[in-house]
Amino acid sequence: MDDVLPKVSRPSVRKRALGVILPRGSRPGARYKGAPGRHLEALSRSSSVQMTLVQRAEDVRQRTLVQSEDARPALVQRSSRDARPAESRSLWRDLFSVRLESVHINESSLQGTFGSFVPCYIKGFDKSDLNNLLFDEFNVNYNTLEPIFRQGSCLLKTVVEDVVKYTDNGAPIKRHRRKIIPVHSKKIAGKRFWNEHILLLKELGGFIEEINNVTPEYVRSFEFDSKLMPSTWIVVRIDGCHFHRFSEVHEFVKPNDDRALNLMNLCAVAVLEKFWEDIVFAYGVSDEYSFIIKKTCNLYQRRANKMVSAIVSFFTSTYVMRWNEFFPQSELKYPPSFDGRAVCYPSTEILRDYLSWRQVDCHINNQYNSCFWKLVASGKSKREAQNSLKGGQLQKKIEELAIDYNKLPVMFRQGSSVYRDKVDTVPTHEENGNSFESKGKVIVEHVDIIGPTFWLEHLNILDE
Repeated sequence: MDDVLPKVSRPSVRKRALGVILPRGSRPGARYKGAPGRHLEALSRSSSVQMTLVQRAEDVRQRTLVQSEDARPALVQRSSRDARPAESRSLWRDLFSVRLESVHINESSLQGTFGSFVPCYIKGFDKSDLNNLLFDEFNVNYNTLEPIFRQGSCLLKTVVEDVVKYTDNGAPIKRHRRKIIPVHSKKIAGKRFWNEHILLLKELGGFIEEINNVTPEYVRSFEFDSKLMPSTWIVVRIDGCHFHRFSEVHEFVKPNDDRALNLMNLCAVAVLEKFWEDIVFAYGVSDEYSFIIKKTCNLYQRRANKMVSAIVSFFTSTYVMRWNEFFPQSELKYPPSFDGRAVCYPSTEILRDYLSWRQVDCHINNQYNSCFWKLVASGKSKREAQNSLKGGQLQKKIEELAIDYNKLPVMFRQGSSVYRDKVDTVPTHEENGNSFESKGKVIVEHVDIIGPTFWLEHLNILDE
C-alpha cells in the first residue's frame, strides 16, 4: 500500500505535518522558520546525540521548505477522497525516524535544554489522517486494536437469561435476571447504543443531542470543584463504612482488638510519610482517623474532593496491603471501605478543641464498650446489655462490673497520636547554598492531647 500524508485540502494541517520540533513557547501549530537559532545552538551543546537529531530535523525542515510548494502540482490522485504528495512520503519517514530515535535517548539527556522541545507535527490531524499514518508508517490497523483500548469500558445493568439450577435429569432451569456487564461501545451517546439497551434507556433516558454536537465546555460546566478556605487548618477525617459488620465477619476481639488498632496506626503513619510536606498530625480511635493539614498547604490547590479522595484511597489501599502482617491467620474476606470529609478551622485554638472533642469521645466510647461486652460475657444478650446501659452513668456501671478502667491499655483509653518527631532531626547537607533538614521519624504515641502539656512539649507540630 502507498504511503499517505494528511489531506492537502487542509493547508494548516499539512503545514504542521511538515514542521519540525518546536521550542517551548512557540505558537502551537506554527512552522519553525529560519536558522536553528539559540534554542538549537543550546541544544547542540548538550550532547552529540542530541545534535545529530537536531541536524536531521533541520535537514528535513530545509527539504520541506523547498519541496512543499514544488510537490503541490505533482499530486497523485489516489482516490476520490484523498490526494497525497508522493515526494513528501520520505519526509514523513525522516521526521518519524527522528522522533523514534529521540525516544531512545537516555532519560538523563532529556533534562534541561532538550526537555524544552515538544513534538507538534501531528497537531490538528483528523481521525482519518491519524489512522492512515498509523497504518502506512507503522503497519498498525487501528480498528483491529482491542476495543477496551479504543473505546473504554461501560458497566451497566441489563437483563440476561441465567441458569439458576438444574432439574434431576440435568436440564437447566433459566430465569431472567439483572446482571452487571462490561460493554465496549464505539459511541455511547449514539441512538444505536441506547436502542440495544432498553433497560438503561428506561432508567436514564436518551441524550438530547448526538455526541458530535456536545462540546467539552458544556460537559465541564456541570463540574463542581470546591476549594477550601485559605489560611485555615484543614482536618480530613476518615471513618470506616459498616465496620460493625466488618469486625464481626473478621472476628475482631471485643471490645478492642489491638491488632486492628495497630493496623489503623500503621496506615496513618504511611499517610503522614506520603504527604509529609502537608500533614503535620493525626489522631485515631477505633475505625476513624483525623489528619491535620497545615494552614499554608496548597495540596491539590486546596480542592476538597481531590484532597479527601487521595488520602482516603491511599489509607484504604495500605489497609488492604498490610492486612496479613496483623492478621496472618485470617484471610481478608472482603475489602474494607472508608468515607472522608474535609473541614476548615480558622485558629489553632479551635483546632485543639476539635482534637479534644475526639479524645473525649474516645473515652466515652471505650467506657461504654467495656461495660457492654462485660455484660455480654456474663450471659446477657446484646439487647439486654443495651437496655441495662440506657440512661445510666457509665462510671457507676464500671464500678458495679468491677472493671479497673485505669489499667486498660492506654491505646484503648486515649487513642493514638501520630506525628513527626523533630527531636532527632538534624541539619544535613548544603546544596547550592541551601540547607536541608531531614523529615524526622513518624511516631505513634498514646497521650493526653486535651491538656496543654503535650502541645507545649511539641511546639513544632502546630507551629504557624
